[in-house]
Amino acid sequence: MTWWLVLRRSWAVDRFRTLVVLGLVLVQNAMFVLTAVGIRAVVDSATDRRPGAALAGAAVTAIAFALTAVGDFVQFQTRLDIADRVGRLEFDPQIQQMSAALPGLEHLERASYADRLSLVQGRGTLLAEGGWAAVDVVSSVIRVLATMVLLAAVHPALLLMLLLMLPAGALNALAYGRLGRAALRAAEDERLERHLHEVVTQPEAVRQVRAASAHGEVMRLATAAWQRASGIQVAASIRSAALAGAGGAVVVLGYVVALVFVVRLVATGQRTIGDLIMVVTLVGQLRSMIERLLYVVSRVLTAAAVTGPYRWLESYSRRAWRGGDLPMPDRLTTGIAIHDVSFTYPGAADPCLERITLDIPAGSVVAVVGEHGSGKSTLVKLLAGFYPPTSGRLLIDGVPVEDLQPRWRDAISAAFQDFGRYQVSLREAVGVGDLPRIDDADLVRAALDRSAATDLETRLPAGLETPVGPLLPGGVDLSGGQWQKVALARGNMRDTPLLLLFDEPTAALDAPSEDEIFTRQAHLSRTLAERFGTITVVVSHRFSTVRSADLIVVLDRGRLTELGTHDELMGIGGRYARMYEMHCTAYHGAARGDAGGVVATAGPAEGENHQ
Repeated sequence: MTWWLVLRRSWAVDRFRTLVVLGLVLVQNAMFVLTAVGIRAVVDSATDRRPGAALAGAAVTAIAFALTAVGDFVQFQTRLDIADRVGRLEFDPQIQQMSAALPGLEHLERASYADRLSLVQGRGTLLAEGGWAAVDVVSSVIRVLATMVLLAAVHPALLLMLLLMLPAGALNALAYGRLGRAALRAAEDERLERHLHEVVTQPEAVRQVRAASAHGEVMRLATAAWQRASGIQVAASIRSAALAGAGGAVVVLGYVVALVFVVRLVATGQRTIGDLIMVVTLVGQLRSMIERLLYVVSRVLTAAAVTGPYRWLESYSRRAWRGGDLPMPDRLTTGIAIHDVSFTYPGAADPCLERITLDIPAGSVVAVVGEHGSGKSTLVKLLAGFYPPTSGRLLIDGVPVEDLQPRWRDAISAAFQDFGRYQVSLREAVGVGDLPRIDDADLVRAALDRSAATDLETRLPAGLETPVGPLLPGGVDLSGGQWQKVALARGNMRDTPLLLLFDEPTAALDAPSEDEIFTRQAHLSRTLAERFGTITVVVSHRFSTVRSADLIVVLDRGRLTELGTHDELMGIGGRYARMYEMHCTAYHGAARGDAGGVVATAGPAEGENHQ
């Protein structure tokens, strides 16, 4: 029950204000009844010419009315403040945590997950308001029931007013149910529209758009997506308004009939003027109360468009979590075993990796080579635990990797070609690679040194505290190569990793910088291998780096075709040997000027989707 969850979170955030709101709900309902009864007493006392009783009743009624009005205002403002704080401090962080803590990346590539996440992300305040609206529904129901008791005291037939609430409430619920379903149907187009607008506003993407003169086409696609989404929602809004309007018409009709009926009772002497005034007041307020009840119900139903995805995310995160309770070893002793592993991306028809069997000894340096789309990056992602194998097993020192999650992620350091450009301080952009030690300036400097990037600190005006990127005040934008060095340093923040992953990590660097980085990285890999049995896996187009590896894995169309050292594979004279010879021929040809300065590589830099 979301309202109970909201109350518990509200109590945790601000007990005093939560208690004030709940107390005001009770007091206001009591004052509401007292006001209605007081009005009848005042009118009847005045009619019977009892001025003392009339004045006393008027004073009590005025106080009760004032407390009701002031209490409504105080309760409303306090509740809004609590809902905002609970939403921002409790629900939003929890939603982000549930999403971020999900194992792997597979869920991020499913539209059903992305649609639901887009409905709930950043809407914690709406969720909290929906919980308090449920409390408001209870309060409104109490007032309506109290009103019906008072009306029944005048004449039982007036209870028929309660029956008019049922079709009105049903129509209102149906109306907002339509809106919630429409929001889910429109979510995919809304995500597409936001993405396309980001494409034409983000510096990295807009350069490609401008170069291709595609700005108009991208905006046309964004407008079309917006029109589809808004068309779904506008149509649902019109139908919902018609249903809600029909419910309101039923309430108005009942109001008119009730007034005519009570006037006849008074005219025939069956009821007093005080009864008439009370009924007029109550029926008039009943209309407002019903409208308020329908409104707060609509708020609950609006929040249900968030509550549904929120509950779904909670359930999904519990079901998807495959964390084990086994401790991580301090060092690798046997290594990583890949047994008959196949993997197919969500929605893909063909496997990207097929029946891979491979033993990687502890402390070894492994190079993975292959043509574009052969599955090199996918193999790296499986080793990192980003995806579970579709079939087969991946063992760490004989233990299934899923039994070591999420601790296995904490034992990995990685750098990729498609790195993130985090526009924060240089210290934070590097330190996020080991979040608990993000404030350790010495460790950040050591990571920069391991990545041949110490010049970044000295060149920036405020050193490690310099904002990198143009979006922050005083921010300094970096070149592509500098950003890649930052990403490499981020991947070198952990000083005790058990697995180092480098997937084309130097694609944006010049040859001298690339050579210096790989020299330092090779020394670091050997040091870590001696201390912790650390395994290093490198995907690279540099055969000078590849040939020095302890083990070279050759992939072709998702299959492992060759395995061995450089000398062993050259002796076989197979695919690896041909790639190596092509690389050497292209390199020497380029050095002589025969190839127009273009160096061909057998294992091209992978920026492809999935592979």
